[in-house]
Amino acid sequence: MEIVAGTEQPWLDGLPYKFWFYGPDKLWASNVLAYLRQTDARTVVLLLDDYYLLDPVDNALMVELAAMMRDDESIGYINLRPWTDDLLDGRQWQEWQQIGDRPLVGEYDKATAEYLLSLQPGMWDVEYLISLLVEGEDHWTVERKGTERARRSGKRMLGVVRDFPAPYLNVTRYGVYRDGSRGILAGRLGEGHEILALLDDMLKERIRGCW
Repeated sequence: MEIVAGTEQPWLDGLPYKFWFYGPDKLWASNVLAYLRQTDARTVVLLLDDYYLLDPVDNALMVELAAMMRDDESIGYINLRPWTDDLLDGRQWQEWQQIGDRPLVGEYDKATAEYLLSLQPGMWDVEYLISLLVEGEDHWTVERKGTERARRSGKRMLGVVRDFPAPYLNVTRYGVYRDGSRGILAGRLGEGHEILALLDDMLKERIRGCW
């Protein structure tokens, strides 16, 4: 199964998944497009290398979301970062889509949402994501200019509401730990955990990750 693709070899040995290498490294959008244009997958989950999973992925919920996207071709994107009730207002959500007896997802108001092409963990229709990316753009430009391209597109953009299918922590920013992130990671993994030690060394040497 294809799980991870990148333009630099991973710095952890014995990874429990298949890693697809694409190089040499180019700007962010070109790297991602190189993978998307050759995959047979219809749906992909985009998770950047500074997002660390804190708990097991809710596979059943991920399957449910993927089925929703497969069965409704109007859906191009599902943000996997939940919004709490106090953030649910007319500027961010347009309407609910009811799944069974619980509200699972809401829909972005594309006219007013600040970021439509968000690089927070998300599930994407491959062809839709390809249509929003432009060769040579870095990830900051992708979020800014890609949002305007998404605003003009015909696809619907959704987000989970309360459920957190892939609980994660945004650990680093600009090559250093974000405030408090190392303590949270150490609390989950243990101070002596191999991954934490490797991450400390990686940031100390300011080595880039997979993308």
